[in-house]
Amino acid sequence: MALAKWYKIDFHTHTPESKCFPDKEVTPKEWLKTAKDSGLNAVVVSDHNSVGWIRKIEEIKTEFEDEKFKIFYGIELCVSSDFTHFLIIFDDKMSVTEIEDAVVQYLVLFTHLL
Repeated sequence: MALAKWYKIDFHTHTPESKCFPDKEVTPKEWLKTAKDSGLNAVVVSDHNSVGWIRKIEEIKTEFEDEKFKIFYGIELCVSSDFTHFLIIFDDKMSVTEIEDAVVQYLVLFTHLL
């Protein structure tokens, strides 16, 4: 009797949208192929303070997703100068537009708090 099923998931990945990503020439297809070929069951696209690559991934994700590999969207928000970050993973039922709108609403709220 199996008590648990284990999945290999990377919750914290970056794309060329993040300043720290070394190869700015990587395409969304190359990025997803590398993630899938690495043996992951799921990956979360979570760039620094940006959801700019989510729409690019969304356009081609059906070529890569299957019963063994799933793509989720998130964002890594830098909330202080001493490297405090929040990693937010969005509900997989949210559309790209809903995600973009949520981030814009947060940024407007956050700037009002400063």
